[in-house]
Amino acid sequence: MALSDKSQKSQGSKGPPDKPRTYTSLFHDNEVVTLYQHEKTNTRQIWRRAEHPHSLLFDLSRTAISDEQFRLALYESPLKDAAHGAIIHRSRKHTTAEVTFDDQETVDKLKHEPITMKDGTQLFGSLPIPEEWEVVKVNLTHIPLYNRTTLTQALIDALKPFGNILELGIYLEQHYFTGKGFVYLNTNPKNYTLSKTFHVQPQQLSHSIPVSRKD
Repeated sequence: MALSDKSQKSQGSKGPPDKPRTYTSLFHDNEVVTLYQHEKTNTRQIWRRAEHPHSLLFDLSRTAISDEQFRLALYESPLKDAAHGAIIHRSRKHTTAEVTFDDQETVDKLKHEPITMKDGTQLFGSLPIPEEWEVVKVNLTHIPLYNRTTLTQALIDALKPFGNILELGIYLEQHYFTGKGFVYLNTNPKNYTLSKTFHVQPQQLSHSIPVSRKD
């Protein structure tokens, strides 16, 4: 059945036509499911270093929030009195807000306090990764379609020889798992590289490997 190119309006309705369900909206109907995080938080962790000491990082990548809207919301949040600086970092795929404080004690105290936007969206800060960590993102493909419990343990067992697993997740496409996922690894947990295979330069942050079960 073909999707309509035109908006549909119910008979007898005086309101605007319904917004059509397009192929584009179906194609982008994807979501991320986190299977494991080394520390439980209220939001997905941002695996990057801060540019300033005593900072919290906020992920704005999946929002339509402007720089001005974020700063205004920050000013009305529980972080208002302690925060003294806020800067937005933009890259090709990511938008991150860095909020700075006077000392680490304040950061640790406020890291669980949200910034609430006008639409009710709550943004929680992440602690930056330590300077000595070497964090890489590895894209996983051809993952067996196990149930979530079996899948999580199987992936952890397969990946832990390469470093400390910081975050493990899968992608759902139109609500279904299609065998694609990702993992963030700290390949230098004790100031030495465990595997040259996963040791990459900072500008090369993403690799892909297939994951499949043995026959």
